[in-house]
Amino acid sequence: MKSIIIFLSAFAASYLLVPVFKSIAKAIGVVDVPNSRKLHKKPIPLLGGSAIFFTFAIGLIVLKKMLLIPAEYYKVVYALLISGSFMFIIGLIDDMYGMHAKLKLLFELLAVGVLILFEVSTDFFTGNLAVTIIITVIWGVGITNAFNLLDNMNGLSSGVAFISAALFYIVGAYQGDSGTAYAALLLAGAILGFWPYNYRKKAHIFMGDAGSLFLGISFTAISAAGVYLKHTRLNHLPIITPIIILSMPIFDTLSVMYIRKKQGISILTADKQHLSHRLTALGFNNLQAVALIYLITMAAGISAIFLPQLNLLGAILVLLQVLSMYAILIILMFFGHKTIEKVKNGNSEN
Repeated sequence: MKSIIIFLSAFAASYLLVPVFKSIAKAIGVVDVPNSRKLHKKPIPLLGGSAIFFTFAIGLIVLKKMLLIPAEYYKVVYALLISGSFMFIIGLIDDMYGMHAKLKLLFELLAVGVLILFEVSTDFFTGNLAVTIIITVIWGVGITNAFNLLDNMNGLSSGVAFISAALFYIVGAYQGDSGTAYAALLLAGAILGFWPYNYRKKAHIFMGDAGSLFLGISFTAISAAGVYLKHTRLNHLPIITPIIILSMPIFDTLSVMYIRKKQGISILTADKQHLSHRLTALGFNNLQAVALIYLITMAAGISAIFLPQLNLLGAILVLLQVLSMYAILIILMFFGHKTIEKVKNGNSEN
């Protein structure tokens, strides 16, 4: 019952706040102006992420005050509030005035540093402080950028984020990790309140960098603080659960980086090489491409939920299943692109 109330309250608060921030964005001119790289034709308000951020931040404080968050999770709460607020503000500045990618990267490093200071980190059981810092920095900057880059089509980043948050809630609840479970559930409700305004052919509002950067650092903290081995038949393998749950934004980021490097351009260059864009190039419309990415995110994440309940052979089969999903995508992208090129060349010769 508590979980239902938390989720519905977060959803309602976010859903009601989105029109408020939409009006504010229009009034102060914080809008996304169309260009050759973007799909929309008219300026779209950019403050949708504010509804997600304020719902989550205030909700987290309320849960702590109501003693629903266990005391051992307080450090994570503080880390989430400080690093999340910092990334939200940095994203807001970027939305309003623009910011160089390298400067944004520096601020992401500082935000991850906050998590490390509050001991919200992961080391894959190496027990080495230097290794812990390196892994946490790579994971934090990677995931934060992944959600930022994934925000390239209506409803895409918010939908993937909602599915991921819901999966982290299920994992937390199964492991008896109420702190992670409630934080993830609160985030899921806040995201879902924004989603209906964004997932449509003509979006009413975008989350902006303020929203995507906030989501990225939040998932960094939630995934790093989560418990994955309390109830498991395996040794340490379920520690990769966050990697599988967040495999779609990771895959999209790595594939874009590979394509840009292969083309000899900077990996920081914005373009239309993301998975969603490549799917539309194969004939999907925007909503179909986003829906397919949702399904793959869900299918991979559900597999991760079962890791603790499996023996080693079962876990290996789950990993092979997840890898097979992405192998299918890679094959689809490669041969689909080749087919399109042949058709274009054939038409140009006729």
